[in-house]
Amino acid sequence: MEAIAKITSQTESVEVKNAEGKTMTVAVPLWNSRIVYLSLMAIGGALPEIFLCFMSTFSEGGRVPTEIGPMAVVGSASFNLLIVSGLSIAAVAEVKRILNMNVFLVMAAFATFAYVWLFLVLVVISPGEIDFAEAMVTLMFYPALLVAAWFSEYLSPEEQDE
Repeated sequence: MEAIAKITSQTESVEVKNAEGKTMTVAVPLWNSRIVYLSLMAIGGALPEIFLCFMSTFSEGGRVPTEIGPMAVVGSASFNLLIVSGLSIAAVAEVKRILNMNVFLVMAAFATFAYVWLFLVLVVISPGEIDFAEAMVTLMFYPALLVAAWFSEYLSPEEQDE
């Protein structure tokens, strides 16, 4: 995680003119912080569950995946959503506010949709199993989340005011 933080904290120097017309050098981040947290930090934090799911899929010669992988992912996501969020809110003494509501709403919509999609795949579309097409569609939702978050931040009036 420290390596990710070091890489993503890189900046480049850009010359801009201030209100008086003088040229000044400003450090601009090379990485969009919200996209970094949604991608690199999320993958790094979820790597144990991803590895567990991967290993359970290929146990027993790949014929019969165990349930521990998918259950670890769902359990970890539920724990993060409920327990970690609750403890984080309870631990804060002062009032905090969300700086970019558009990105928050995109994340909330995708998080809700993820549970609905999981239900649809496991109960409605192909009960009790996941085929290759469903897995690929599920994987494509992640880049869609990153693109939607980036667009919502890019088009956000809050960002244009800064």
